[in-house]
Amino acid sequence: MRPRRDFEERDKEVEESLRRFAEELRERGAQMVVLFGSRAQGTNLMESDADLLIVWNGFQGMDFQERWRKIVGVYLKHFTVPIEPICLTMEELEKGVREGRLLIGEILLKGRPLIGEQLFQDYKQRIGDASQERAL
Repeated sequence: MRPRRDFEERDKEVEESLRRFAEELRERGAQMVVLFGSRAQGTNLMESDADLLIVWNGFQGMDFQERWRKIVGVYLKHFTVPIEPICLTMEELEKGVREGRLLIGEILLKGRPLIGEQLFQDYKQRIGDASQERAL
């Protein structure tokens, strides 16, 4: 078992590399990058991957593999752990929120924005409001 200090240092390293990656995506036009899953919740293992929601209108008209190729070159410069990205356009995000897609709701309620804080908060509020309306 590895010492706790090594684990904390590794987490900091991963977090910084993910932030640099997200900032570079912002510079290229991405609207929002959200970390979700075990790394966002603090329940990750040292070798856990990073689950990311990447919202970028630059994905318009691309299939999943094309979207992956668009980001992989950027990510390889910052690579510290494998990533599992969900790559959506703003339109796709909006549709998912409007239709009440559970995964998108879960990401927005429990994730942590790396870029696009205000957009994230706006959508998180909408998800919360919709959940309250359904409860009534």
